[in-house]
Amino acid sequence: MIDDENTIDRFMNRGLDRFEAESHCKREHKISNFFNENMNNLSIVRLRGILISFGVKK
Repeated sequence: MIDDENTIDRFMNRGLDRFEAESHCKREHKISNFFNENMNNLSIVRLRGILISFGVKK
């Protein structure tokens, strides 16, 4: 998937290795699939927050 490759590249530029970045993408897909499959049985609380990330791996 092109979007996953872009996300993996972005994480790798910020210090994660490929395994960690791919694991993150897989977890996000699992969570998304769970929500889609159980849409009628879920209650979600949405909290506002900010992800702080800085720096570029050279």
